[in-house]
Amino acid sequence: MEAELQSLWENEVFEEVERPAGKKVIGTKWVLRIKTDASGNLDKYKARVVAKGYRQMEGVDYDETFAPTVRFESVRALVALAASMGWELDQMDVATAFLYAKLEEETFVDIPEGVVPVGEGNRVWKLRKCLYGLKQSPRMWNMTVERVLNDMGFERLVTEHGIYVVGEGGEKIFLGLYVDDLLIVWSRKESLTEVKERLKEHFKMKDMGSAHFLLGVEIKRRLDGGYFMVQEKYAAEVVSRYGMAAAKTVSTPFEP
Repeated sequence: MEAELQSLWENEVFEEVERPAGKKVIGTKWVLRIKTDASGNLDKYKARVVAKGYRQMEGVDYDETFAPTVRFESVRALVALAASMGWELDQMDVATAFLYAKLEEETFVDIPEGVVPVGEGNRVWKLRKCLYGLKQSPRMWNMTVERVLNDMGFERLVTEHGIYVVGEGGEKIFLGLYVDDLLIVWSRKESLTEVKERLKEHFKMKDMGSAHFLLGVEIKRRLDGGYFMVQEKYAAEVVSRYGMAAAKTVSTPFEP
């Protein structure tokens, strides 16, 4: 929770003001999660200040909300491309992505529970940037990251608005964007290093190295240069959910 509040301060997400008369103030809440890795082991504890966006009214508090994300079929295509060309797969994650997106509408939210106001009186936060939970946040973040990618020379594919490409000939970099998760297919390490460094100039990025776990799917490199895409963790969760974790196993009745 302290790390989340520190991110809000560092990104200048809000300013504390007196509660405005006659203005809607949207509530906030803490969302606490335990994140796990591909094997289901504890990865980290995560806290997020979330706005109660269900109180927003379309046409009053926001207009457009659509934000494209890479389709899962396209993720499989990127992995297949890397395997067929002998290229590498890397993964990056943007920390607190929505907090980088500027908010166009005048929006006030309650100060989260447990946070002591700096000033006196009935205080609220006036948002400069987006909070998680607001209806327009995904769209504003997508527009923000696209501007950065365009400045870096990336072009969005006409047929898939979640994939960006830069480079010519056999020296290309493909970038698949799913909200704040980036899957990068690259042919030259020098180009990849430059892309990563430029992204880090704009956002606080977590460089996860070779792609191994994306959108609930584990990605494993084969000895022959190919890739396995495995949903073992998801399958185990489904089996456990329906009380079949202790059931006997049988071989799959198909030809190998």
